Amino acid sequence: MGRLRGAGGATSSVVPFSSGQANVTGFADTAGESHAEPGPVSVVPSVAPSTAVAAATWDLRDDSAAGADSKEPFVSWQRRCEEGLLLVFAVVCNVLCFVTYASTREFHGRLYDVIDAHLALLTGLDVAMLIFALAGTGSFGMMIILVECNKLPLYHELMNFMLYLSALPCGIICVIIVYYTEQTQWAPFFTLMAILLLTVAWCIHNRIRYGYKLGVLSKIALDVSWLTAIIFGGILLVLFASDTMRFITKSDHLGCPFSDNVKMPVYASLIERWYCVSWDIGKRMDIEREPVNRGQPARLDCSDTFLSAFGVSIEPHLIVCPAGCLMTYEGEGIVGCGIYSTNSPVCLAAIHGGVLTDGGGEATVYGRVGVPRFQRCSRNSIISAESVIAQENTAVSVTQPAAKVGPFPPAAAGGGRRLLSVPLVVASGGVEIPQAFHFNNMEHTREFIWLKTYEEVSSKFPGVKSEKPWTRIRATVSAQLAGVELRDERLLLGAALAPPQFTAAEPGQAECRVDTHGVLCGGAGAAAFLQLDFCRPEVKACHSQ
Repeated sequence: MGRLRGAGGATSSVVPFSSGQANVTGFADTAGESHAEPGPVSVVPSVAPSTAVAAATWDLRDDSAAGADSKEPFVSWQRRCEEGLLLVFAVVCNVLCFVTYASTREFHGRLYDVIDAHLALLTGLDVAMLIFALAGTGSFGMMIILVECNKLPLYHELMNFMLYLSALPCGIICVIIVYYTEQTQWAPFFTLMAILLLTVAWCIHNRIRYGYKLGVLSKIALDVSWLTAIIFGGILLVLFASDTMRFITKSDHLGCPFSDNVKMPVYASLIERWYCVSWDIGKRMDIEREPVNRGQPARLDCSDTFLSAFGVSIEPHLIVCPAGCLMTYEGEGIVGCGIYSTNSPVCLAAIHGGVLTDGGGEATVYGRVGVPRFQRCSRNSIISAESVIAQENTAVSVTQPAAKVGPFPPAAAGGGRRLLSVPLVVASGGVEIPQAFHFNNMEHTREFIWLKTYEEVSSKFPGVKSEKPWTRIRATVSAQLAGVELRDERLLLGAALAPPQFTAAEPGQAECRVDTHGVLCGGAGAAAFLQLDFCRPEVKACHSQ
């Protein structure tokens, strides 16, 4: 092995650049004399400790010469494309959050099925969704100003801000909505799936591109996050596609199947009829009951009374009256004004009430419960008489017999449909309020149902059932049907079993009282008379307008 003698006579090993042998021709020291021996020289490498440490910590990412590598522009372009796609994906998620907010907002003012009821009980859900969606939009605005305009390296910080303070909270809200709506709403489901995909893409991007800067716990957290998102999204997709989410939500146990109603099914127990009614604070829904003898009108004489023609009935009946009934009018016999006693001639009452002229014609007469006082008035050349049965505002009991009472003239059952049993209205002291009839053409006689507003009540409110969450919603309702009236009554949603006797007539306990225009009911009496019930779609569904 060759040796080189340096100044002072010391020898040292020469470390060649290559691993082969080198021919050393000479070496001059500072004194100018040559100490090198000719011939091949074997070289023994010797590395200083500081050099070894530097070699161990050397990394291409820290090498200033790495920028000159021809691959760096490609890596930078690829990373920019990834970040751009992630940003576009985040914008799509943000737009879907706004779509979900809009679809959730639509449930305000509509309460027609069990899904609507669930969302109505989730107070503030739409407001929270809007706040988090706006937070995401704000992060995009800051990204444009700070990153694109001012060239600040804040892309990842702002993306994390959007993910943690906008996308993930919106996703949690979507989970709640999907849990209650199941397959009935597409917007929250697709928003949730998009957010899960964004979470997977963001976690994998950070894991691959910046894994060398992360600690062990951070890497584990990223891996757990994207794997959990994939598993959860896969399970949710299978349940949604196979219509089996009910096995998770247990909605079948509620006993209230979903029905895609566009109006509220309302049951009037007194007349045993279902109606489809919209919520509208400013407008009521007028009711035209179908005549029991539709297509087969009863042809009456001028002297036929309601009792002689139809018996004791609260049904509507189609009638045909002859011409010239005013010629038979002798100045008496018509009792009432708009609301008539059943011993009044029907055709003369139709002229008096303004639904027919003396030329006769076809009309519909409505049976109903009576009033405490039949008023006297002069209309259309006929002067009616007055009759007082009881004092107004008197407490009454309203009892619905199990069987129809008679008599039953042939005209009463003209349509072949089963006739209703007629409620018995008795005032305190045993005074019976007689039946009456009207023509549904005057403001005080026109029949209607009016669903005004609804509100949530406490789970401890009387009548609320914990296993039926929709009973926590109380509606404000007015109605007038067959002479029974409700005025801004508060009714809980759901079916209420109507007792044989609606209300007692004892002072201080009565829920119904006789009023100028009929029987005014409230409290338990109102709940027995009218029920808002969307849980029986096999009986009544309101799918069309």
